[in-house]
Amino acid sequence: MSAAAGVLDSVANPLFLLAARGGDLTVVTVITALYPAGTVSLLALP
Repeated sequence: MSAAAGVLDSVANPLFLLAARGGDLTVVTVITALYPAGTVSLLALP
């Protein structure tokens, strides 16, 4: 599980940079702000 998290984190960083450089920054900011919601929802899993 931790290896998958490391891989996803490694993929997420370059994708964020691409989105911030080439995309609409307001959309990227809103999607990034949703990050804690995913963490909290994962805590609810048994």
